[in-house]
Amino acid sequence: MILIARDNTKPLDKLRWSKSGLKLLDEAVHAAPRDWMIRLLRGKTAYMLPEQHFHRAHTAIEDYTLLIDQNMLHDQFLEKNQYMQLIYELGEVYYRIGQNQEASRCWIRLQQLTEDSDFIHLLHLKLKKLEGKPAVENIPHMDRPSTILLKKTVRAMGNEFQNWVGNQKTGTSTKT
Repeated sequence: MILIARDNTKPLDKLRWSKSGLKLLDEAVHAAPRDWMIRLLRGKTAYMLPEQHFHRAHTAIEDYTLLIDQNMLHDQFLEKNQYMQLIYELGEVYYRIGQNQEASRCWIRLQQLTEDSDFIHLLHLKLKKLEGKPAVENIPHMDRPSTILLKKTVRAMGNEFQNWVGNQKTGTSTKT
């Protein structure tokens, strides 16, 4: 369903399919909370969705943290590049929601794990961006899609009502 949403061109259909897909992923995690493949799929999906519309950063954090911890402590089921990508993306999610200290921890950890000079440079730039910022930063809350749609509908209705009242006062009609 998530893939159907991704490829859909109609925004409301895209939203509906996304929500259905997320619901299925949540149910799958509830049924098998330690299944790393389900957690990886849900975490990646949550990571890719815009936070201001879906509010899924904490889902990505939960899934990525579980996967990283499980990989370290038990199975090492992830390849090193996959493991490092999860840590990097976890840092990105923390950064998006204003948890700068946690983002910094992720990226410092990666600096210790990699020998790739380009990646180290990228991490250095990410960490530099965090310098001087508070450990936790308040990111303004964005409205959900349904709230945005409702606001726009009310605004449009209000404008039409004002036009109607204005036309009633002047005696003109908007009928075509």
